Amino acid sequence: MAWRSADAPATGWAVAAGGLITFSVTWGPMYLRVDQLGLLAELDTMKLQKDRNLGLVDAHVDASLPTGIALNIDAGAISGGGAIHHDPASGDYYGAVVLRIAKRVTLTCLGLVSTRDGQGNQLTSFILIGTVEHLGLTAGFITLDGLGVLYAADRTLDVPAVRAALPSGKLKYLLFPADPVKTLPEMVAGLRTFFPPKEGTHIYGLLVKLTFGNADHPLLRADLALMLERDGNTDTSRLLVLGRVSSVLPQEQAAVLTLNLDVVGEFDFDTGFAALDAVLYEVEAVQQFLPSPARRRSGGPAASASRLPSAGSTRGSPRRPASRWCRGSPWR
Repeated sequence: MAWRSADAPATGWAVAAGGLITFSVTWGPMYLRVDQLGLLAELDTMKLQKDRNLGLVDAHVDASLPTGIALNIDAGAISGGGAIHHDPASGDYYGAVVLRIAKRVTLTCLGLVSTRDGQGNQLTSFILIGTVEHLGLTAGFITLDGLGVLYAADRTLDVPAVRAALPSGKLKYLLFPADPVKTLPEMVAGLRTFFPPKEGTHIYGLLVKLTFGNADHPLLRADLALMLERDGNTDTSRLLVLGRVSSVLPQEQAAVLTLNLDVVGEFDFDTGFAALDAVLYEVEAVQQFLPSPARRRSGGPAASASRLPSAGSTRGSPRRPASRWCRGSPWR
């Protein structure tokens, strides 16, 4: 709140009051929440009377866009919701929307729009990911459970950043995330880190979610993204791969062994360089001995092995550290 009065010989006063308001509304099957909607009211009697919009006083009411909007709908055949946020510090807009149709098929859309590049220069870039899950299309022991598309404008894939983050398992927030609205901050952090702005570069991707084994109790799950990156500045192209492979044996309800593997790969069409990184992380075993994963380089000689501790961990003990298969060399 601010107050100001005129100095003699002028007369009059002016007052302004503002604030940020957060509220929610429930209307039938719909729930709406608005975060930090800005409101400002001003009253001014220092202006000439002919310039006052209300005669005795000049009054104005202004509003600023909220930093976040969340919506949830439960209408029987269609349910779901989403959230959209704005980060004034970075100038980013991001959000996630999830819709469930007939309580079976799930449609998800994730997005990030930036108005500045990493140096703070004006540049509008964005990345969108759309998926459909719970398809249940089975052929033998393979089930196609999800499909998706990815498009990024004026953004690139930072392979070294992805490689460094593989042991943390952050790809689970980008490849068919379990609850994208709940994990929205982690998703945005991953998109900002892995897909930084780069003018003139575009990415086109296809996402696939597969399960192997019995459809009700699969032995293996694989979430994959195959992407083509085109750099218009240098007229070059790369084939990129992101992947998550997980297995819970013999089944989730009575797990004896849990394995998680994250993968990033690239192939440069112009230089012939090929690389593949795979990291085994969050390995849990119950009274089991874990094998030593081989550590290899695609296109090059085998590297020395990296061994996990020989004794298996019991439930409740710390999870296993990551073991890494390293990347390769030029391939022609």
